[in-house]
Amino acid sequence: YGSYWYTVKRSTTSGSGYGYFGGSQGTSFVDYYANAGTTYYYVVSASSVSGAESYDSGQVSATPPAPVPSAPSGLTATPGLQQIYLNWPSVTYATSYNVKRWNGSYYETMGSTSDTTYINTGLGINTSYSYVVSASNSSGTSGDSPGASATTAPGAPAGVGGSAGPAQVTVSWLGVSGAASYRLKRLSGSGGS
Repeated sequence: YGSYWYTVKRSTTSGSGYGYFGGSQGTSFVDYYANAGTTYYYVVSASSVSGAESYDSGQVSATPPAPVPSAPSGLTATPGLQQIYLNWPSVTYATSYNVKRWNGSYYETMGSTSDTTYINTGLGINTSYSYVVSASNSSGTSGDSPGASATTAPGAPAGVGGSAGPAQVTVSWLGVSGAASYRLKRLSGSGGS
């Protein structure tokens, strides 16, 4: 076509900052040094045998896709009152995470988040739950993480009663399933502490 050499210039800024990146006598060029998830902008100029160079071509851009992220590791489940707090380390290339809970037959998706924490609320009292998490991006979804389980807090004691004696008060209550200890709180007088 009358051209002897094509010069390829690349930038990570649209419309400016192009630097020499490579050349070709053919009409195509492969960039083997592009990072996944980064958008690159290219222009091309043509040179004659004498070395006279054309203006730059119009700009084109491309973003190499990120690979499918790996499965999250280190998932932890911390119990609360009718809720469980989930936490896990971030995964490279992940843009969102899918939280799944065991329903007795399979892990059912509970929700998706871009954070590395999730709070599952509205749970039963003194009930055990198991979870896994997967990581996703535009290229696909990872496998599930190793599971994590936690048991929600026990219910409030019932049948609380008190009896007064000389310089003492005895408080009693019915045992609560799942309770490992009990905390007694006292209020002195109406509105006191």
